[in-house]
Amino acid sequence: MKWSLVELKKQSDEPLQVDEMLNLSEGLMLRNKIITSVSEVHVTGILTADHQDVIGHFNVSLTVKMPSTRSLESVDVPLDFSVDEFYVGYRDKALERFDKNDVVIILEEDMLNLNSVIEDNVLLQIPMQILTDDEKKAEELPAGDDWEVLTEDKLVQVRKEKVDPRFASLQNFFDNDGSEEE
Repeated sequence: MKWSLVELKKQSDEPLQVDEMLNLSEGLMLRNKIITSVSEVHVTGILTADHQDVIGHFNVSLTVKMPSTRSLESVDVPLDFSVDEFYVGYRDKALERFDKNDVVIILEEDMLNLNSVIEDNVLLQIPMQILTDDEKKAEELPAGDDWEVLTEDKLVQVRKEKVDPRFASLQNFFDNDGSEEE
């Protein structure tokens, strides 16, 4: 779905309601090779235009199938999130009117493509760690010959305990009471 900014600004009397089912699987799978399948994307929300820009508020829900980051087993990852963005034309240079926390998208050729907006935000919402239900419940992390998966806390602890072998002989330099050995 595409709209020109001019078209949206002409409808500035009342917001444009959006309630669509989008098939974005091809675009998402091209942009992220790890995704194996994508459900239809349900998008609801509004586009509101004022004199200078368009404000979009959307709720997005879908399910993405991806491999577990630990075992590579297939996992359904439900995503349900909202998008709040400002859209401005590429000729608009007065961006100081926006707060530093506002998400402002400068549109090329003054065209708003809802599919691209939703694709971008779906890719941003995919978690870094994807685990199966069993992997989430497991207390033991995978290990093998000469390797093991560590939590961040365990890694910090191991790094603290590890002594550089070049300085190992200096460990006995001081007694337990802090005085120098003679």
